[in-house]
Amino acid sequence: METIQHDTGTVSPRRAVPVGQVCLDAALLFALSLFLFSPPWHIFSAWSRVPELGQTVEVRRAVSLLEQLEHPLTPVQDPIHRILQWRLLFPGVGHLLHVPPRVLLAMPYVGAVVALGALLYFARRDGVGRPAAACGAVLLGASGWFFASTGWLGYFDSWLVVAMLFTSHARSRGWVWLSCVLGPWIDERFIIALPLALATRWLRSRTVDEPGNAATQLESARIMWGAAALGVAFVVVRFSLAGGTESLGFVEYVSQQQTFRIGVGRHLLGAAAGLRFGWVLVAAAAVLIWRTQPPKIAWGLIGVLVATIALSALIANDLSRSPSMLLPFALLGLVLANARGLAPLTILVPLSLVALALPAQHVVTDFTLPIDRLPTVLRARAEPTGTLSALNWVKRAEELVGLGDRDAAERHLEVALRLDARCGAAYNVRGFLAYQRSEWKPAFDNFARACQLTPAEPPFWLHQAYAAWKLGDSPAYTRAIAEAKRLAPAASDVATKIAALESLVSAR
Repeated sequence: METIQHDTGTVSPRRAVPVGQVCLDAALLFALSLFLFSPPWHIFSAWSRVPELGQTVEVRRAVSLLEQLEHPLTPVQDPIHRILQWRLLFPGVGHLLHVPPRVLLAMPYVGAVVALGALLYFARRDGVGRPAAACGAVLLGASGWFFASTGWLGYFDSWLVVAMLFTSHARSRGWVWLSCVLGPWIDERFIIALPLALATRWLRSRTVDEPGNAATQLESARIMWGAAALGVAFVVVRFSLAGGTESLGFVEYVSQQQTFRIGVGRHLLGAAAGLRFGWVLVAAAAVLIWRTQPPKIAWGLIGVLVATIALSALIANDLSRSPSMLLPFALLGLVLANARGLAPLTILVPLSLVALALPAQHVVTDFTLPIDRLPTVLRARAEPTGTLSALNWVKRAEELVGLGDRDAAERHLEVALRLDARCGAAYNVRGFLAYQRSEWKPAFDNFARACQLTPAEPPFWLHQAYAAWKLGDSPAYTRAIAEAKRLAPAASDVATKIAALESLVSAR
């Protein structure tokens, strides 16, 4: 193992990295994170059956993304997601390669594994041991970028993190420049993160990457200038496209942000939820810079850090996604703290365990969504609530029937039955709609289906009996009215209606 003496008086070991171990660790951390911070699989599954659920936040961007996959240059219609217009890397390549929608929607998950692998690889390459690197990956992985990439379909934050990490920590100019070419077309926030990524890279050249080697320093400078030039080139191109094909212009985008109109407390909540315990590593990097670098350099680097934090907090309403721009700097904090003996496992392991144990949440300017563990999600799938509950859609359909909007009621019943094909209440309301149109056969069939699926509801049997009577089907009427009488509580409203129907039938 080779060691390098650098100008802060610390020693940073360089090690050969066992790639197989890194891949295994990344896969295990990914699986553990998915269990503890589960995607809302029940919502994804419901949306695949019920397109009307496409307005829920967990899948709304995916609707626009799949439209973009089909027609990459067509204006994005959803006003909330018009910013996707020029984030063309994945939908554009997917369109050219005829990638199936499911594959495109799975790419953020692939990116999450790659991002975790990059965190582990760069940490171990720069001297961090396997257990400490895993803890660092937990602290930086159990955060907003991972939650958005896996919890909300169509968010490519994981690949944005990959691009930022390679820009700041890869040694090969090819990887750095490729990241700078592709990164902005994943998400324009790459440009906001670029100054801090390059500042991190420059600090690495002073502390980790052979600061006494003139050839190494010259190559580092070339890489940084090339990366900066690519960033400027993208800005020129992107501003020339702003407002084109009905896409958002810069001024219009900024004017839509609510971040300027919310309190500091909300911003702090978003920052805390976004980076969670990764802030410990950000703070470690800042403190070590302050203690080891000349004042002008320290002030400059801290200034870039503060500017990135402020700009990222204001540029988007998804507050908990914004701090992911600090990951390259936080990773350097882990490396520097480890080199100085300030990141022992006695600190990292408890922090990592707490990071995995504490609940997480998405924080947006105007709402907060909890992130559940997998068992909770599975229970929610078995016992749907809210917009995923068929009975809630039936209830709204009943209200629409009362308002006289039968077409809307029918649409709500369709949604209810796609959510739960065995929802007897939906068939009962369908039967009532047919009854209002005096369509007795469809009314009878729907009431009969309602009774078959929900046999303990006396009103359903009463309705079936009435439809059977209208059809002149005496055996069916007799069976249905008998079952209604058996189930109806004495002196109840249903019992009164049953008696009234029997009187009407007898009178005829």
